[in-house]
Amino acid sequence: MNPKHCISVELAKQLKKTGWTKETEFSFCDVADKRFGREENEQFMLYDKDTAGNRRRNTEGKDIQYFAPLATELLEELPRGVKSDGLVIKTDLDEFFDEFFKVYYGLTAFIAQPGLPNALAKMWLYLKEEGSLGEEK
Repeated sequence: MNPKHCISVELAKQLKKTGWTKETEFSFCDVADKRFGREENEQFMLYDKDTAGNRRRNTEGKDIQYFAPLATELLEELPRGVKSDGLVIKTDLDEFFDEFFKVYYGLTAFIAQPGLPNALAKMWLYLKEEGSLGEEK
């Protein structure tokens, strides 16, 4: 599995914090050893859904799973249109030849991010904050 096929750990954390609950094919799990009073930094590994299900909680019972949706899973959750503007996705290369994806709904919302899954996740977060996710899918 290429990590570019799903969102970043940071975005997975933001999705969880803002209410993403749909199970996805892949998840990040915090596997840092916090037993015996150790306070290590977070350490994330990417798992498929069968393996992640076994690692959903740490030894203290804390939920350590962060869903990491693929682009197709995010597209299923985004509306087809917002305020009569349809979904548009474009790709550009910047001056360092990094691929950037632009996701927008006309003049209503615009996001540019490296990696299509990250761009779609940012758009989902934006629309969630704006209260526009309930519109037509």
